Parts: sequence; structure tokens; C-alpha cells
Amino acid sequence: MYVNMGLGLLILFFVLLTLSAFLLTLLGQEKINKRKLLTELEYMRKVYNEVEAQSRLLADTNLDFQRTQRELDKKLKALNTLYKITQTVSKTFETDKIIDSIELEDIEELSFEKLIFFIFDDTGKEIAIQKFTGYREEIPEITLNILESLMGIKSPIYVGSKVHIPESLMPLTEKLQLSSMIILPLLIREKNIGIMICGNTKTYKKPSESDIEILSLLANQLVQSIENATLYEQLWKSYQELEERVKERTRELEEANKALQEMNQIKSDFVSAVAHELRTPLTSIKGYATILSSGRLGKLKDEQNERLNRINKHSNELVNLINNLLDIARIEAGKTTMVIEEVNLNTIISDVEEIISPQAEELQITFKTNITPNLEKILADRIQLERVLINLLSNSLKFTPPEGEIGLNVTSDKNYIQFETYDTGAGIEEKDLEKIFYEFYRADNNINREKKGTGLGLSLVKQIIEAHHGEIWVESKVGIGSHFFFKLPLNKEITNG
Repeated sequence: MYVNMGLGLLILFFVLLTLSAFLLTLLGQEKINKRKLLTELEYMRKVYNEVEAQSRLLADTNLDFQRTQRELDKKLKALNTLYKITQTVSKTFETDKIIDSIELEDIEELSFEKLIFFIFDDTGKEIAIQKFTGYREEIPEITLNILESLMGIKSPIYVGSKVHIPESLMPLTEKLQLSSMIILPLLIREKNIGIMICGNTKTYKKPSESDIEILSLLANQLVQSIENATLYEQLWKSYQELEERVKERTRELEEANKALQEMNQIKSDFVSAVAHELRTPLTSIKGYATILSSGRLGKLKDEQNERLNRINKHSNELVNLINNLLDIARIEAGKTTMVIEEVNLNTIISDVEEIISPQAEELQITFKTNITPNLEKILADRIQLERVLINLLSNSLKFTPPEGEIGLNVTSDKNYIQFETYDTGAGIEEKDLEKIFYEFYRADNNINREKKGTGLGLSLVKQIIEAHHGEIWVESKVGIGSHFFFKLPLNKEITNG
């Protein structure tokens, strides 16, 4: 465009000269005054000088434009190369592969002959990675002391020629055989993790200061990729360590569970053996106590009858303890099969009331029942379900003072029937709630210290309910009372599951 304008002005200049000559001819013909002719010639000379000056300005502008166009073309090419490099390095999560992904042709497209990377280790006292691109023969040997002056730089260093190389960089440039170069720091959160050097060996190919902008973008992209790779490596390492710890912990838990099962089996075998061994002498003790109490061996005094009654009472307690131990062991070992069938709910409640009501009346405790479901038949082992209810209500009687209240509530939904036993007794401390279903566990309180017990009743209750595919839980507040809940499935599919 500027060239065309210059040519137009030159053509205009020659047109003016032609017109001037023509004018001179006319003036000569008309014998115009000589002074006036000289004036016109001076004016034409002035116009010529102005046109010449404009032509030179246009020529200079055209050269500047061409120079700017070349610079823009170079930057566009560099940006395209930068984009290609960015696409490549963003696909890997290993630092050495990120650096290796930059090829020699990429560097040459950026108008450089050589590219060198120095990546420091975490301590900054060793060179962890060295990468030399563009060295086809012997690779330079670079030590840390040669790079010492560059390890703390925070901004790019431009060296346009050997004449301008600082003394501190002379050993490095000699090793790298560079006549000009740009040195850029690789910074992650203000920490220098390495150095990138782009340079040329030929003096006529020295980089321009504008190259710093492109190389800074490249350095930033590389730093981001290296940081991502580092974070990925740390995350992967943490994941591997966590996975190994989980595997190790799983092995430990499996071994502990296996040992626990073995110990539980040993315990069950021991309990069964001891219980069976105790039954024989207990049977003899009860038999002899019964014979003595009957008077067949002679009339007994009142004191003797009292002692025999105590023997019978404690013998019965021992028999109940042994039976509970054997039942728990059988259920845990899967040797006791629950006879789960359709049973009459009202019959079960009536049987329980017949046993609990007299005891409650004797202790001056109110006993209430509230049966809301319109159910005649439920699925359960009748004997075991009665055993559960009697056990829970007996505990309510045990921990409820005179004038208190205990009760049994029964509700249902589509799939389950729920039983609730409650009392207005002493209640259970929160720290004991999770432990009361453990075998032999008894909460440390005044009532337990006064009233004897084995700590097996609730454990047996839990075993029976779980054998019905049900669940049990408790809610309690000290000084207010306790509520025990358990639910059993109504559907055969759930019960048989």
C-alpha cells in the first residue's frame, strides 16, 4: 500500500514538471516578465523538494512496515509452536517426559539452535535432571558450581552476544558453546526448581529481546505441567500407600477375626463342656434336697427346712444359668434351630401376662399391656418369643421400685411387628447402653450390686431375636426408666432370608 502511494506522488511530480514546462513555453510566447518566470521556477523547485521528502518518508515507512510484518509473522509462528508444545506437555504427568517431549524442530521454529534444562532436586543442592537438545556430538559436562550464580534468579537474563556476556556466566557459555542466549528461571510459588536456556552458536542468529515474552510463556507452561506432574506423583504415591495400608489393615482384621472366631469357638466349647459337667452334680444335689425335704429320711426341723429351701433356690438359679449358657452356645454355633411358624399372638401375650402379673402385684408395681395390631397370627418360635418377653419384663420388675409401672406395647406395619417393654425404674447410664447385650456384662450400679444376676439374659435375648432375623435396641434415661424395642419380620421371605 505504501509503495503504491509513493509511485503516485512521483507521477504527480512529473505531471507538475510537464505543466511547468508547458507554462514556461506559454510565458516565453507571451514575453512574460523574466522576474515572474524566476519566481515560478523557485516555486516548482520547492514543490519538488517536498515531494522528494515525502517519497523518502514513504520508503522508510514501508521498510518499518516490512520489519513489523516480519516480526509479527515470527511471533505468530512462535505462538503456533508454543501451542503445539503446550498440547504435548499437558498430556503427561512425569517431569522427565515433559522435558523430553520438546523436540529440536520445536526449538528451531522458535529461532533457536539449542535448548538446555537443569532441574534441581528438592534440596536445591543437586541437579536432578539435565536435558540437552540440539547437541549432536559430545554433551557438555555441567556441574552445580557452574550454575551457582543462576540458582536464585527470579527473572529472565538476556545475553545478545559474546561481548555482553557477564563474567559470572562465562564458564557456562563456554561449556554450552553459545554466543547468545536467554536464561529463564523455572519458578513454582517463588521457589526456583530449575533453569531453561535457549541459545544460538551463530552470531547472526542472536535472539531478540522480544523472544523473552514467548519463552516466558513456554517456561510458565512447563512449570505448570511440572507442578501438576509433581502433585499427581504425590497423589499417586499417597494412594498407593493408602491402598497398601488398607490391604495390611484388612489382613490384620481378617487374622484378628479368625482368631476371634477360634477363641469364640473355644469359649463355646468350654462353656458347653463345663455346663454339661455341672448338670450331673446339680441333679444329685437337687435330688437329695428333694428327698430330705419330703421327710422320707426323717422329720426335719424348721431351720433344716429353711436351709434345704435355700439349696433348692440356688440350685434352680444354677440350672437356669447352665441352660442359658448352653442355649447361647448352641445358637452361636448354629446348633439350635428356631421353629419359626405361625403362632397366635394373643396366646403368647396371655401366657406372658400369667407369669408377670402375679410378680408385679406382689411387688406393688402396675403392669400394663397395649396391643394395637389387628393380628391373629405371627411368624415366630412361640417358646423362644415368650422367653424373650418374660426375660425383658422380669428385668423391668427387677429395676422398678414399688408404685412404679412396667408395660408391654405391640405395634406393627406392613413388614414387621414391633414389641416394646418399658419401666419407670432406675434407667441405664449412656456409657452402658452399648454393652448391656454383651455376655456377662452387668452395669456398675447400686441395684446390680444388691440384686444378683449373671449378665446372660440380655445376651440370650439378642441371640434369639437375631435368629428370628429381627433386631433389638434400647433407649434409657437414668432416674426415668428404660424402653427395650425389638421387631420381627411378618413375611416368610424376610424370615427365611
